[in-house]
Amino acid sequence: MSVPVQQDVPVPQRGRAPRYPLRTMDVGESFFVAGVTSAAMCAAVRRARDTGRTFTVRSVIEEEHLGGVEGVRCWRTS
Repeated sequence: MSVPVQQDVPVPQRGRAPRYPLRTMDVGESFFVAGVTSAAMCAAVRRARDTGRTFTVRSVIEEEHLGGVEGVRCWRTS
């Protein structure tokens, strides 16, 4: 039996794509996620803090003119 050999096939990345853009945010930027608790967001922020960045997380109600959507907003502070 002959097995073909191939070149230039990239190695697949392990793990999944990041759920939140924490590692790509600039200072002053924020994002809103509906239906997430602040505890869940804080856990994600703890994992991203190893880069020396800091974040602030608050439970908020967005789009109040549409009846309000509860969720969490995360700001990069430094």
